[in-house]
Amino acid sequence: MMKLQEKAQAQIKQIVGQMIGDDKLVSEGREQQRRAEQNVSGRQRPKDKASGEASRKPSRDPAPRKGPVLD
Repeated sequence: MMKLQEKAQAQIKQIVGQMIGDDKLVSEGREQQRRAEQNVSGRQRPKDKASGEASRKPSRDPAPRKGPVLD
């Protein structure tokens, strides 16, 4: 399961638990969110040996858009 999805499910558990007054569901949501965040922070980008900074892929320029941009 994707980490973002795990974090979202954990937050939903906490919110629903608070709405219905289920402390056990709230604590399960907090624990699930803690585990999801722990897994994300454990996977960091490797550092560049020469500069000591995190390596990044070169960004690609997006293709120019034609017409108006609607937000």
